[in-house]
Amino acid sequence: MALKVIRLHRDDPESWHWVPFTLARIEKFCVLMDVESEPSDVSNLVRTLFVVGDPRLGLWIGVENDQVVAHLLATPEPWGE
Repeated sequence: MALKVIRLHRDDPESWHWVPFTLARIEKFCVLMDVESEPSDVSNLVRTLFVVGDPRLGLWIGVENDQVVAHLLATPEPWGE
């Protein structure tokens, strides 16, 4: 099956299904890459920006065989101190 790229946005009903899986993937990525911010802080900020529909959040995922296999996160917001 081909990779399906989905932009996650609060106005898209399909996005709400993928958000929990995406947030878990973002936290795992933070741990793997040993980022300076706490993984839970990053996922909480992404969750908040998503829920309120903040236009500063850019969040895309790659889905293959009903699994999130890639993500792209972009925002001008700082992640840590």
